Amino acid sequence: AIPSKKGLHPMFEEELGRLLSGSKVLDVGCGNGKISIEICQTANKLGKKISVLGLDVNQEAIAFALEYAAKEGVDDCRFLTKDICMMETDEDIGVFDIVLCQLVISIIGDLAQRQGLLEKSYRHLKNGGILLLSASGASEDVNPAYLELYKRDFPITGEYRTYLSRGEPSPAEQ
Repeated sequence: AIPSKKGLHPMFEEELGRLLSGSKVLDVGCGNGKISIEICQTANKLGKKISVLGLDVNQEAIAFALEYAAKEGVDDCRFLTKDICMMETDEDIGVFDIVLCQLVISIIGDLAQRQGLLEKSYRHLKNGGILLLSASGASEDVNPAYLELYKRDFPITGEYRTYLSRGEPSPAEQ
């Protein structure tokens, strides 16, 4: 199963709407690529030509993203199977106007890995670029299945309201 996101956070839509033609977006933890593709399609509808690079550690998700982009006729999205936290400093994917980390930071591991995500994401921002970051599970009114994931992974993450993504469907998808 491939973890996916239902849609782009409304606050992020506003920022992405300000992009100019030629802008570049990095979608870290892009999952099945639907958000990356949606960003390109929305920009195209507004008469803007932007490019999006989606990264994810899940090879199956990236394969789906590549296939879906081709099916949708979106050629301004690229997808790579990469873990941004494990990228070497000399491994360059470029700099971006926006780095999008939607619902990623709360599922990637321990504090050091989260700090690594933020550091590497920042490194790929252009001067004056914007980091769009969201986290899941910040409510007490949460799906009970997520609560079980939080409890199960607390010894690993050391933090309440976080879990590790394992390529399984999230409780929201079940």
